[in-house]
Amino acid sequence: MASPTWAELLLSIDDFPSALGKQPLSAEQVERLKSIANASSSYSGILNSGISAIGWSIAASADNEDFGIDANEVRNLGWLMQALGKLSHHLSDLHGEAVHRLQHCPRAESTRE
Repeated sequence: MASPTWAELLLSIDDFPSALGKQPLSAEQVERLKSIANASSSYSGILNSGISAIGWSIAASADNEDFGIDANEVRNLGWLMQALGKLSHHLSDLHGEAVHRLQHCPRAESTRE
């Protein structure tokens, strides 16, 4: 199965059975949750590294008289950082919930012919 795209990760985890319920996960749902857990963890790492790099760049440019950042650019970077932080938080929650459901939801019996 191919890794999910950003759009596919930004789904509602409620589309899958609850870990508190008795409804089992189908084999397809298990594979999908595994893929979501792996991709959300990877994307979170990428976002966190990028946020760190942006922070370093802002700090470094503040001390550079030849290449400073004006107030409007700082404001825009602040809003970007806020949005990226929220996205990173969402991905972290998604990863945790996918792993939790994989560990605690019953699995559907596979039918053998």
